Amino acid sequence: MRAFLLGLAAAIALAVTTATALADDWTVTRLRGTVQQLIGGEWQALERGSVVPDERSVFTRSNGYATLVRGNEAIELGPNTRIEIYDRGGRKPFTTILQHAGTLTVEAEVRNVQHFAVKTAYLAAVVKGTRFTVTSKSSGGSVEVFRGQVSVEDKRNAETVLILAGQKATVAKSGVMKVTGKPKAGAKTTSNGAGKTTGASNADTTSNGHDADGKTADKSEKAIEKAEDKATKSEVKTSSEGKLVETVSDVVDATTDTVVGIVDETTDTVDEVTDTLDNTTKGLTGLLGKKPKGG
Repeated sequence: MRAFLLGLAAAIALAVTTATALADDWTVTRLRGTVQQLIGGEWQALERGSVVPDERSVFTRSNGYATLVRGNEAIELGPNTRIEIYDRGGRKPFTTILQHAGTLTVEAEVRNVQHFAVKTAYLAAVVKGTRFTVTSKSSGGSVEVFRGQVSVEDKRNAETVLILAGQKATVAKSGVMKVTGKPKAGAKTTSNGAGKTTGASNADTTSNGHDADGKTADKSEKAIEKAEDKATKSEVKTSSEGKLVETVSDVVDATTDTVVGIVDETTDTVDEVTDTLDNTTKGLTGLLGKKPKGG
């Protein structure tokens, strides 16, 4: 009997551990167009039903759409969107989406504490439970709320504003934040109020929505920072390649202009020589055609 109970306890422990491990994974429930995931440094096709593990890069091409689901939460990706998802377990579980580019919509489960965040190059959106859309561009980013409320932080100036359903916050590359729209009827705010604050006014809210929770939190933080640095280097590399292409293009254009100029000059010279020969031929023909005097 004792052996049976020990075996049952071990089986239960294994089941709980497995469930916890799988809880961080997201499943692709809808997919259209080209959607890829980065595996071993190569972009490979992502299919409906695929499980996306923690820290896996997902990229929708210009015709790609995808929906990732985990329990009661969902992430909808629009075209040209690249993200990475970081899930932290433990006493205070937290999910962070690192959005490099594109547009995504989040359906976050309602909880009493902030547990979900989206980070772009210019802003961070932290929520307790809501539906909102985040857009990330090279010129800035924006957050539009459809249900609930979202705490939006301007990462450059560390200003935070609470956005309610019906409102939209736009953060420019310069760091200027602008809020537009009117809260929907019945939209409620928490005791924090809706308005700008300096720095992280809430103990649970930092620039990435994380709070101190031991080694697991530190590991997640370092992973996110590493991914951000990698994305920045990638952008710099792309920019450098773009400048190189422009330089090569300029050289080709200059060379083409020079060659065209030489050809034009050569053509003019040939035309002049041709005209001279024609005139000379006409002169000789005239002289040969004249009869000698007294003949």
